[in-house]
Amino acid sequence: MKLSLSAIVVFVLIFPSCSPNEKHDLDAWKKEIIDIEHAFAAMAKEEGVPKAFLSFAADDVVLLRNNSLIKGKNDLRLSYEKSLTSGAGSLT
Repeated sequence: MKLSLSAIVVFVLIFPSCSPNEKHDLDAWKKEIIDIEHAFAAMAKEEGVPKAFLSFAADDVVLLRNNSLIKGKNDLRLSYEKSLTSGAGSLT
């Protein structure tokens, strides 16, 4: 009896995850990601990469750059300001 109840519980928990809506959700997520990538690229082209990253980054962003950990949007902004004033952020 215990084994049968366990099997039913597992089946009830797993079966809904195999729904046909999963494919639709995946397609919607892919479209959302692609749309955001395009918006980021357009902003980076018009206003520059630093502004685009600052605009799209989460408030609790965490990045590792040049063996330094950047935590939060304010630190990211300061990192961009430092690299732009030192000339390290320029491309040739």
